[in-house]
Amino acid sequence: IKTSPDKYPLVGYGKSVQMKEKILESINWIKGAGIPHEFRTTVVPGIVDREDINIIAELLQGADKYYLAQFRPQLTLDPGYEKIIPYGISDLNEMKELLLNKGIKTEIR
Repeated sequence: IKTSPDKYPLVGYGKSVQMKEKILESINWIKGAGIPHEFRTTVVPGIVDREDINIIAELLQGADKYYLAQFRPQLTLDPGYEKIIPYGISDLNEMKELLLNKGIKTEIR
């Protein structure tokens, strides 16, 4: 999951309602497939914030596992990302606690 569905245009996906519906459909299909699964979000400042984490938490109710991955500003396809300062571990832990409090099994990678 790149970010909350409304922010997908920030990462190069269209603004269409169909795109948002496809994202939500994919999440629900995976959760309902009856097989072990996990979701992951690379937490990039400016693309994923606490509000996005709250929205993602609602989408992931019933998911097996969710991982927050620390963003690393090196060897990025877009050189502009190399200037982004990653969240600190305390920020990631706050996001993790927010998710755990909403019943989402979460770990940091």
